[in-house]
Amino acid sequence: MADKYAEKGETKGLWIYNWLLLLLTNVVLYGIPTFLAVYFGAEYLETLMNSLPEWVNGGLVAVGTLLPALGIGMMFKAVYNKKYVAFALLGYILAGYVGLPTIGIALFALACVLIYWNVFSKKEGNA
Repeated sequence: MADKYAEKGETKGLWIYNWLLLLLTNVVLYGIPTFLAVYFGAEYLETLMNSLPEWVNGGLVAVGTLLPALGIGMMFKAVYNKKYVAFALLGYILAGYVGLPTIGIALFALACVLIYWNVFSKKEGNA
């Protein structure tokens, strides 16, 4: 429907689809549940979660477990570069198998970046 308004050049009709419907969707999906959660409190939410069937809780746990992997996959798809795959894998190995905290991984990555930058900037003659 917004395409019809755009083809006609009617900007007044576009705001309904680009602003108002987005706002109403966010109010329904996020605003009302958040208001109810704050209004009724943690005890109500705990009762609600405990009253859900086991298969719903299992599904929520499964989806919550898969979301980090999905996010990592989406990030790699967006910023993938063959030159830097080794650094990303090294970070995941340090986090998953070595158990290094995030700050330690960030400092190690900074050291790798500085070494990489110094080595390759000298080869290109920029240093």
